[in-house]
Amino acid sequence: MSHRSPEYQEERLRRTARRKEARKSARQTKYWRYGKGDGTCPECGGQMHWCSSCQVWSRSCCVEYGTCQCS
Repeated sequence: MSHRSPEYQEERLRRTARRKEARKSARQTKYWRYGKGDGTCPECGGQMHWCSSCQVWSRSCCVEYGTCQCS
């Protein structure tokens, strides 16, 4: 087994922590985007509406036409 430098180990640990945090953030975003949660907009705090065609929360509180596919 090869010996790795301490700098390599530190960089590896730092990147691992960053990847875990990115996955956690993506899971939280995905949670409200696909119909779970209360429909509160993360941008403005307003109430998003549920699009029954796309089965997602649509952000019509921040933008003129909404953020779903059929808007």
